[in-house]
Amino acid sequence: LVFSSTDMLFKDDQQDTEATAIAGDLLSGKKRWQASFGLEERAAEKTPVRQRIVVSARLLGFGYQRLMPSFAGVRFEMGNDGWHSFVALNDESASVDTSFDFTPVWNSMPAGASFCVVVPYSHGIAEEMLSHISQENDKLNGALDGAAGLCWYADSKLQTPLFVGQFDGTAEQAQLPGKLFTQNIGAHESKAPEGV
Repeated sequence: LVFSSTDMLFKDDQQDTEATAIAGDLLSGKKRWQASFGLEERAAEKTPVRQRIVVSARLLGFGYQRLMPSFAGVRFEMGNDGWHSFVALNDESASVDTSFDFTPVWNSMPAGASFCVVVPYSHGIAEEMLSHISQENDKLNGALDGAAGLCWYADSKLQTPLFVGQFDGTAEQAQLPGKLFTQNIGAHESKAPEGV
């Protein structure tokens, strides 16, 4: 086990009993949190897992949980046949009208990413977030639903992944995301070379 701080095991000068119990269980091989990460008892004939890394959405989220309330975390397991990855999802009731067809997003991912994950995001969340920057967000209703991807690159920061979403709207709606980008992010800079 790797702890980023002694505060994870201690409260002031006293050892935290709950944290100590969790650490003890993990070190002795007891399985904890099986329900949250979908870990079933392994049958005797299955290949044993040599290493397992589980990362919670709270650690990876960086505030994106509101956009993807279904996402619970990721799990990586290494067996004799190599590494395998799994996405853990919260209860279906945590996300309304989510799509679990991740193929279009995977096909849209740019090459060269160090790590990517695709998760469903909830109906209406993107439009609600866009309402803070534009009065035209109601024109995007229903066009930004489905699955979304987050990709991290070798030269990017952990808190700034590339967001890849699906757009399923009319030709008029298709112009709005570019317009919002130009107004809020890609605006011309007067002091930049060539005004870009």
